Amino acid sequence: MTGYYGDEERIDQVLRGANTISVRDKMEQVDDSQCYVIDAVAKSGRYTVWIDPQYGYNIAKLDILKRENDWMHGRRIVKGEEYFSSLKNMNFKKINDMWVPMESDYRLSTQLPKGHWAKPQKHIERTEVILNPDHDALGSFITDDILNGTEVLIAEVEGISYTWQDGKVIDKKGRVIADFRKKTDKSQKEGSGDAKR
Repeated sequence: MTGYYGDEERIDQVLRGANTISVRDKMEQVDDSQCYVIDAVAKSGRYTVWIDPQYGYNIAKLDILKRENDWMHGRRIVKGEEYFSSLKNMNFKKINDMWVPMESDYRLSTQLPKGHWAKPQKHIERTEVILNPDHDALGSFITDDILNGTEVLIAEVEGISYTWQDGKVIDKKGRVIADFRKKTDKSQKEGSGDAKR
């Protein structure tokens, strides 16, 4: 629901740079709204986007099809590969006079060469959205409240999972991928080893 759907660029940037783009003559019903429908062909695939004027012109539904020769994560899709993703069942909430997407269903159908495939589905739900937050007052970037074992996604590395452990992101072998501890925490732990010598 952040606007990135399997591309390095946000969806509005993808559509802006599309090879062809058009708006259908008739609006279409999506849930309780009449929506504008945009069809686009970009270097990264074929897009159909339903825009909901009733809920702040947010995306109410989205279909993306990526096939051979389309670009994905900096490479061309090869013969035998196909990716279809969809976003639907969107729910919105009005926060400070702005409609914000709060809930949706996401589906990805992946077909790979040699008959390999995957069809994951996810229900995504936001519990709270604070617009223009005061991060210092909220303590937004204090890492002490993240539970050890929480799954961590590094967007640049697809298909590899990491977990959170005591302020660090680690791989399955326990190697540190990123360290988010405060400098004082690091120096105390490093210093305590020196004190024992």
